[in-house]
Amino acid sequence: MNPLVLEKLNNPPVLIIDEEGAIGKKLVERLAEVQVVLVTLKEIKSEGNLIHVPFEKPNPLIPNNFYSHIILINPEDYLESIPSFMEKAKSDRSSLVVCSYFINMDVLLNKNQDYEKEKLIFYGDVFGGEPLKTKNPSIINRFLNQAKIRGRIDIPGEGLAVSHPVFIDDLIDGILETAFGLSNDKIYYLFPKHGLTLLALANLIQRTDPTITIDFVHDEKIESPQNNLPGTYLLPDNYKLDKKISALGIKAGNFRKSEIPEEVKKKRETSPFRILTFSFLFFLFLPIISTLILALLGEVFLGSAKTSLANGRETLSIARNFFVLASQTSKVLAFETQILPFSFSDEVQSLIDSGVKESTGIDEFYKGEDKIFSGNAKDGIEHINNFLLFEESQKPVSGKYSVVDEKLFNVISSTINIWPQILGLEGEKRYLILLTNNEKLRPGGGEIEAFATFGLDRGKLVDFKIQKPSETDKNLKGHVEPPYALRKYLGKTNLFFKDSNFSPDFTESASSSAFFINTEQKDSIDGVILLDSDFLNQLLQESSLFLGKLNIEVNSNNLGGLIKEHENDEDFFVQILEALKNKIAENPGVFISNISNSLIKKNILVAFGDPKVQNIFTLNDFSGSLSGDRVTDPTSFNDFLGIVDSNFGNPGLLQKRADEKVSIGDDGSVTGDLTVQYQGGDEDRRVYLQFLLPQGSTLNKVKIDGEEKDLVSAETNPDIYESKDFQQPKGLEIENRSDKGKMIFGFLINVVKGKTVTVEIGYSSQAKISTSANFSYDLRIFKQAGAGDYPLNLSIVYPTSFSLGKFPKDSNLQDGKISISKNVDRDFDLNFNLLKK
Repeated sequence: MNPLVLEKLNNPPVLIIDEEGAIGKKLVERLAEVQVVLVTLKEIKSEGNLIHVPFEKPNPLIPNNFYSHIILINPEDYLESIPSFMEKAKSDRSSLVVCSYFINMDVLLNKNQDYEKEKLIFYGDVFGGEPLKTKNPSIINRFLNQAKIRGRIDIPGEGLAVSHPVFIDDLIDGILETAFGLSNDKIYYLFPKHGLTLLALANLIQRTDPTITIDFVHDEKIESPQNNLPGTYLLPDNYKLDKKISALGIKAGNFRKSEIPEEVKKKRETSPFRILTFSFLFFLFLPIISTLILALLGEVFLGSAKTSLANGRETLSIARNFFVLASQTSKVLAFETQILPFSFSDEVQSLIDSGVKESTGIDEFYKGEDKIFSGNAKDGIEHINNFLLFEESQKPVSGKYSVVDEKLFNVISSTINIWPQILGLEGEKRYLILLTNNEKLRPGGGEIEAFATFGLDRGKLVDFKIQKPSETDKNLKGHVEPPYALRKYLGKTNLFFKDSNFSPDFTESASSSAFFINTEQKDSIDGVILLDSDFLNQLLQESSLFLGKLNIEVNSNNLGGLIKEHENDEDFFVQILEALKNKIAENPGVFISNISNSLIKKNILVAFGDPKVQNIFTLNDFSGSLSGDRVTDPTSFNDFLGIVDSNFGNPGLLQKRADEKVSIGDDGSVTGDLTVQYQGGDEDRRVYLQFLLPQGSTLNKVKIDGEEKDLVSAETNPDIYESKDFQQPKGLEIENRSDKGKMIFGFLINVVKGKTVTVEIGYSSQAKISTSANFSYDLRIFKQAGAGDYPLNLSIVYPTSFSLGKFPKDSNLQDGKISISKNVDRDFDLNFNLLKK
């Protein structure tokens, strides 16, 4: 960005960063006499003392200038930029104010640094004024919308959950008081200290219009800040919430029938021709009936279209046609109902307008899909952006997105800004697709059975070529040293493309696979996409694949059997990939509707050579990377656990379960005892087992089926262990290496057909926790790509001089111990806060 040149005023300007813009705009209005630089996505005209700078996703840039104050609004949306703003504040000696919804408290406290001029503000459920886009869900806004639109408030559960509302003007006052006031406290809270129950909140809203009704619906979890938090509460204990709500003038919604005027009632009672009049009006109702039928049919087909992006295109078109016809007949309805003693044309018109809006909004997705796959990627991205805006507009009203689930919405919205680079709008990008077989499990997923290379040039697919790994490996010249385990236990003296995904970190595996294609085919690869057999199985639940050469229809019921039948037949997997390509070209929605769950469960993985593009996917856990963004300081401990299997020999996934006990000593030491149990399958299998632990960890013991093993460091130099005079050491050989801040310990085990094998390890961490004050313990669970789900039982034993603060739901609490059971089907974090008694 070019340096921003500001007029010199008596006081330095104030910098406000607010991606959404609603709070930032209000602050600008209140700072009318002060020069302000506002960085936001909203289009705001730079005039007077305001200079608007467009928000750069994902990380906003800092306009070059000297600032008296830097105010960050909801920085959890651009976490990686916080250190740069901190450095800028320290350089300018500026006051740094960080303001966010209370649910993000732990995230921001972990990002907090020791800077005496930094202040943190956590606000409650904001209401009034311009509504905030609810990335931060506000229960009071939901109640107000329900009251205004439907005349009814739906209270979750028994209404005993607690809400902490704050009026928007009070939020702005609190931010300004914190930023420009004299208080030197570090943490501030902009929500009522004690809050009020959802039932009491609904009653306050009902007082503004007694015709508003209250109902109770299914229970849901309502987040609430912890009690007795350290810091300053800016709102008084007797916060007049009732007056704030009353000033809004809420009236029951338009969907409620209006009261019949008295003069109409009298006319109806005294008219001698009432029966004749209503008989005549029956014929006038024919357009009304047709409008209702058309609108309801449109609603039925729209509901069907919203169930699946893959199959919704045709029903969406039918729905739109019904709504268009209904909108035409509704004009007659509006005219006729003017002579009736009551009217419901507004309600019907509202249903039609809503249907037209929804069908138009969803159609933006299909327009974008068509544009992108026809080579007009720029216009396609614009249509997809319009679709995202439509979906955002639906969630505050209905509490959910109209057609996509939250996972898919997050995938699209978090990556769409880098689609131009991915789709090759500025020049062709070359990609490599790997189709892997999970039955032959490797650390980076299944063994590579088929692959494809292709280009994207301004969104248009070019030079799509599907190949067998064995064919391209014929072109390899020279020697590539294989990983220790492949050479030692499978006797592979050279690494080939087929086994190139042997790192548990997919970004490294992808780099290795791209190297072979670059070397063997002289093709410059910009990105790698892995599709595994579990992704195929999920996709086949919606649509089958036909393999013309084999005359076989592949579906979710026969896929597993066909893979085992053709386990050494690369031609079969080439045909699978060919049929998959044709299916996606025919109906891209089949792929898109499955992409979010597959990315999260690591059945699809992506890696890019461009660090800026790769960073987005890594931060969203779409790349299977061992790298992370967790901050380490003396008051926190970042633990890590990954269990990685490779089956050497007979194909087939093994079922397993894991139990881990973490012990935190009085001196802050951290030790772990992990037990993994494998259930033998239908054949004997050799499994190369690797444990991924935090950097500096020490492996203290290994037991297999209760027998403790003598541990021997593995000799990993093949020149030594393959020499004739090499003496095989007695004991269990342990491969010990470090990768991206993780320690990896590997050894071979045998799993006998039909038998259960139990592996126990004990380890200790080099790092210690400072137990002189509150601290947090964060455990990241790393799931191996291509591996099946497995249950994990975790228990944490901590010093009795501490009590638990925040902890995951579904935890089982005991004195000095917390336990939780999870299904490991993705990467996830478990966070625990411990408070000094």
